[in-house]
Amino acid sequence: MKKNLLAIIFGLAIIFTVYNFKEDPDFLRAEVGNGYRVAACPTHHHMLPALDRGDFQTTRTSSTGESLKMMKEGEVDLVISGRNLKPGEPELESLKLAEGYSFLAEEGFSITEDEMEEYNFYTDLDKDSVINDFLSIAKENLTQVEDVYEKSDDGIVVTSFENTDYEKAEIVNIYDGFGRRVEKTRRPTLFFREEDRDKAEEIINLIKK
Repeated sequence: MKKNLLAIIFGLAIIFTVYNFKEDPDFLRAEVGNGYRVAACPTHHHMLPALDRGDFQTTRTSSTGESLKMMKEGEVDLVISGRNLKPGEPELESLKLAEGYSFLAEEGFSITEDEMEEYNFYTDLDKDSVINDFLSIAKENLTQVEDVYEKSDDGIVVTSFENTDYEKAEIVNIYDGFGRRVEKTRRPTLFFREEDRDKAEEIINLIKK
């Protein structure tokens, strides 16, 4: 009798879990004890040691896409990324970790920092600020425009995180001589679910210390 009762309870638990996962993709959570797991793409691996001061477990992934997949599968709770979310990816809350821009073109590609002088750049932001942040962009190669997406097929556009639209343009990766992305060509961003906002703000404080 006791065995039958345990089997019924176990069966109901499985049904409840499967039902909730189908109804709510956020049902699977990566919380382990009191700790939360944070994943970061290669550009921002250097930020993860700062979280050792808090109650966090960290994971280094090969891309933002991999981090988001882990989040969907309940393996991590929060994601540090250098890009905005693309169409088809989950809608998440976000907080800025540091200053940065989006470098885009009609079709995405990769170049080195030394090759930047070979391209025309267009921005809807303050021209002088962009030049100060990227000395590899010559003044004569940077034009200020109202709508950068009208110029995405003429060169590389430099815009804000908020104005980034991956349906209109794709990412341009810019690397230094050591194969690292040039600082500020991405904007470090923390993605999270609304219910994890307190933890997200804790991460922001730890990284900015």
